[in-house]
Amino acid sequence: PRIIIYDFACQLMEYCLNRDPIFFANTRFFIDRYHQVNHSACSHSHRLYHYPNLGPLNSQAGEQINAELVRRLSNTSMFSMDHFLFFERLSIRQYNVPKIAEIQKLKDHAAHVCRQPAGC
Repeated sequence: PRIIIYDFACQLMEYCLNRDPIFFANTRFFIDRYHQVNHSACSHSHRLYHYPNLGPLNSQAGEQINAELVRRLSNTSMFSMDHFLFFERLSIRQYNVPKIAEIQKLKDHAAHVCRQPAGC
């Protein structure tokens, strides 16, 4: 992976690089915005606010999806494995489709701005 955002990314980076340094050689590890205030002794290179190009990134997406999975647990606890996997794929798709459309709009807008006389 190119980027990993995790609440304990500083320690995760060390763990990953010790386990498989080749696989993680080009991976950047960032602490999510919510938890970075608790990491005062960690390197500032793990803090998202030092990277303006990652500004609009939702650093809490993983936790938000996990919270949604936990909320649905009571509804899915009696499903067979096949039904559970189908339901989860469908749920994740419903979450991703609007996000993908939003990203495409941003890309289209950026492409339009770059075609203007002032350029990019």
